[in-house]
Amino acid sequence: MLPGDGRNGDAFAMVVVGDVAGVLDQFSRSTAWAFHDLQNIDIEQLANAIELDAGVPMAELRQALEEASKVELQLDEDWLNFPGPDPDSSRVRSPSKERCMMRTPDQTALFIAVMLRRSGERRARMSEKTLRLVAQRKKLRSAFVYSVMEVLQRDIGICMTELDSGGYGLIYVKSLEAAKAITAKKFLDGVHRQTLTQKQEDALWNEALPEESDEMDLDDDM
Repeated sequence: MLPGDGRNGDAFAMVVVGDVAGVLDQFSRSTAWAFHDLQNIDIEQLANAIELDAGVPMAELRQALEEASKVELQLDEDWLNFPGPDPDSSRVRSPSKERCMMRTPDQTALFIAVMLRRSGERRARMSEKTLRLVAQRKKLRSAFVYSVMEVLQRDIGICMTELDSGGYGLIYVKSLEAAKAITAKKFLDGVHRQTLTQKQEDALWNEALPEESDEMDLDDDM
C-alpha cells in the first residue's frame, strides 16, 4: 500500500513512473501549496515537504524531483485557493503567495550570525524555537543542525553547540584566541604518560565534570 492519504498516494505512484508534472499537480492540490515556476523550486525543500506531508521516502523522490527543475509548468490561479482533501483537517495549510520556503543551512547560519553581531555580545544563547523560526522549519533534523554548525564555524568563525539545558550556545571562535593556554606539563603532573587504572580514570572523570557552582558562575557571566 502506498504511504500517505489517497491523493498523496496517487502522487507517489506518479513519481515512480516518472510523471513529474502529475506528482506536482496532485501534491499541490492535496496540500494547497502553490508552485509557479518549477525552475525556481528548491528541490531539497520540496522533497522534505512531500516526505513530511505524505510519508513518502525522500530517496524515492529525489531522482524524479531533480527532473522537475527542467520542466516548465505554470499553475492556475485557482490552485492557490484549492482547499485540500479535507477542509476541516488541521493538515490543510492556508495558501499564501508570500509563504516562506525553508531556509538552507547557509541562509540559516547567516541569520544567526547577524543576530549575534547585532546583539553586541561575544557569546549568547539561542532557543530551539528561534532556530526553527529562522530556518522556517517545523522540525529540526540533526543533519540540518550539524550543517548549520559547520557553516557558522567554517565560514563565519562562530562556534555553535547544543546545550544540556536546551537550545544552543554561540561564541565567536576569535574570542578564544586571547584565552590563557593550558598545557599537559603544567596541569596533568605526568599522569598522561601513565597507564591509567580504573580508579585513576574514575577520579579524573569526577574532577573533569563541572560542579553545580561552576555552572551557576557561567550562567551569571552570560
